[in-house]
Amino acid sequence: MRLEARLRCDRERPGRLLFWGYWFGMTMEGRDVDPGDGRDETINERMDRNWNELLQEMRVTQTGTQILSGFLLTIAFQPTFHGLPAFDKTVYLFLVLAATVTTALALAPVHLHRTLFRHHSKPALVQIGHLLLRAALTGVLRATAPFVYVRLHGPDHDHLYGGSYSEADLGWWADRIREWRCSDKDVWVYFNNDGAGHAVRNANRLRALLAR
Repeated sequence: MRLEARLRCDRERPGRLLFWGYWFGMTMEGRDVDPGDGRDETINERMDRNWNELLQEMRVTQTGTQILSGFLLTIAFQPTFHGLPAFDKTVYLFLVLAATVTTALALAPVHLHRTLFRHHSKPALVQIGHLLLRAALTGVLRATAPFVYVRLHGPDHDHLYGGSYSEADLGWWADRIREWRCSDKDVWVYFNNDGAGHAVRNANRLRALLAR
């Protein structure tokens, strides 16, 4: 069996293209689409089941990508954002773009369903929805990572790249790093408060706190 997705003109609405999907050899109403799979279902029943499964997966993906996008957009309004190095801003813009594209891909099957509604194109809808969701999940992997990267520019937001972190600050970061490591994430911490050698001292102190 293979799924065919073709484009044809809608004669009732000239000039409009729509997807027309069908299964070769499975056009007989009431016929079991795959007798060997242990399910007694027609092609229409299988497509309905597959679409419902896709909907459940899309709900999870959409919620995650929308929360991620909203969180990323708030970063630009933080008072210290304009003082970040060009590299950090470039990484941020890449993440925003990846999250935006991923959100759009996760929403695309809903629009496609409304476009093909009552056009008898459920097999094509399921197949294209599957591909769009796979692309969205690929975008999630680009917008997130199995590691944590922390850049510490100094404790004073008005005077970056200087100053020394207090014991309480370093203890707070040590607790966060332990939580991330318990989640099986690699953690990379970069101290950029180089003035007066604070970065080296703070890094060594943080390492000592983590060794306890």
